[in-house]
Amino acid sequence: MKNRFLIMFLLLSLGSFSQELTCLDFKNGTFYVPADNEIPIDFKIIREGNKQIEIVQDPENKLGEDFDKTS
Repeated sequence: MKNRFLIMFLLLSLGSFSQELTCLDFKNGTFYVPADNEIPIDFKIIREGNKQIEIVQDPENKLGEDFDKTS
C-alpha cells in the first residue's frame, strides 16, 4: 500500500513540478545522490558519453573493506 501511494505521489509531483529536461541533459556531467532512509550511503555518478563511473562515498566504511567502491 505504501508503494502505491509513493508511486502516485511521484507521478503527480513530476507532472506538477517538471522542467524542460531531456535525456541529453543527463548524458554528460557529475551527479550527486545523497543518502536517505532507503539508501544510507552517498554516491556520485560521473557520465561522459557512453562511459559511466559510480563512486560510493562511504567514509564510515559501512560496506566493509572488501566492497569495490568504484564501478
